[in-house]
Amino acid sequence: MQVADGIAISSPELLFAELAAHLHPVELLVLGYEMCGTYSLDAADPFNGPVSYGLKPLTSAKRIREFVAQARGIHGIAVARKVAAYLADNAWSPAEALIAAVLCLPVDYLGYDLGALVLNPRVGKGCALPGARDSRVPDIVMSGTSTGINYDGKEHLDLDSLVRAAVDVGMNPGAVQNQVALQQAMRAVRSKIVDDIRRNRELALSGYSVLPMVMEDLYVRGGMDAMAALLISAIEQRDKRDLSRQRRHLGKRALSDARYRMMLSLLPGNHPRHVKVGRFIQGFKVDETSWEPEERVITW
Repeated sequence: MQVADGIAISSPELLFAELAAHLHPVELLVLGYEMCGTYSLDAADPFNGPVSYGLKPLTSAKRIREFVAQARGIHGIAVARKVAAYLADNAWSPAEALIAAVLCLPVDYLGYDLGALVLNPRVGKGCALPGARDSRVPDIVMSGTSTGINYDGKEHLDLDSLVRAAVDVGMNPGAVQNQVALQQAMRAVRSKIVDDIRRNRELALSGYSVLPMVMEDLYVRGGMDAMAALLISAIEQRDKRDLSRQRRHLGKRALSDARYRMMLSLLPGNHPRHVKVGRFIQGFKVDETSWEPEERVITW
């Protein structure tokens, strides 16, 4: 990709292919979601720096898949092709992308093997509830099902503004502007809570089972496993799918621990980065060394 006279950089599609030799599949898929999404991590501090939202995607899942299908002579290209099969457009946040990555990837890539998904689809048009919105947007819906997840992160409810306004009132209770600011902050938080409740019931009336998920589910050991178990149960009950194989993998401690360490390494906070999680075949750990994209040892 030419960016100036005499200066060229890898296109997003080529970068995805090249990084397959250096990143674990979870990391690679999360990066792909960012490329095809509407957010961008901070270049100087991608883990704890500010995130930019509402951006134009750099590329699309279709373009990356087409590129890696035709590319030759790139180390790790076979893995890039496999991971690209799980790409989806329209990721809105880093946490959403990480959740999506582990839900869809195969177990030997530390995923839950639930297959393809759709990010932020607009669904539920024509909801019959009086006063309902024309449509709603769940964060993640598993392809071919009516089941998904809504993730509410730390910033979902602006409690920091509410606390600051309350402190200001406490410091200067006679200031009218402080009282007004506190009332506005309270109304904003309450409005968001009410909208969440209405969203959930409108989605339910439209035939969707969308499970709520919070930040703590990502940071607590076993939290993501519990969400995956709930999602598997919901898909089996509502969509009549047999996910017994995926359910069996939930009980494998080494796999769960490796997945948790990998996810934690990609989340904000003071965590180890670029962790070594070993190699898995059929969900069982077979090698303590770090993951390497050599085709001869990749088993799906």
